[in-house]
Amino acid sequence: MRGQPEIENDEQLRKVLQSWEVDASLPPRFKEEVWRRIGQRERNPARIWDTVSRWIERVSQRPALAGAYVAVALAIGTWAGLSRAEGYRVNAERSWQSAYVRSVSPIAQAALKR
Repeated sequence: MRGQPEIENDEQLRKVLQSWEVDASLPPRFKEEVWRRIGQRERNPARIWDTVSRWIERVSQRPALAGAYVAVALAIGTWAGLSRAEGYRVNAERSWQSAYVRSVSPIAQAALKR
């Protein structure tokens, strides 16, 4: 930004940063708590629905990306539905054809009576 001094050349800031010391201490039993959580996570890995819900939450924060995912999901769902419906249609057509042949063919009727 204009009007601000360049940080690389600010000697006073550099001295302050070099003299800065952190004297905060960790909470009691911090390491034990960390290892306990790691062990718990290994015993109970995240369930798929937890992962999916976190992913949806992250994606929904960006409307353009969420819209793109919804559009892709709708396209895939439509394609899958049409593919499955086509399979059902083919099976139904074969069944109807077979029933028709059995109803008009004397040979097929004789075979059914045995």
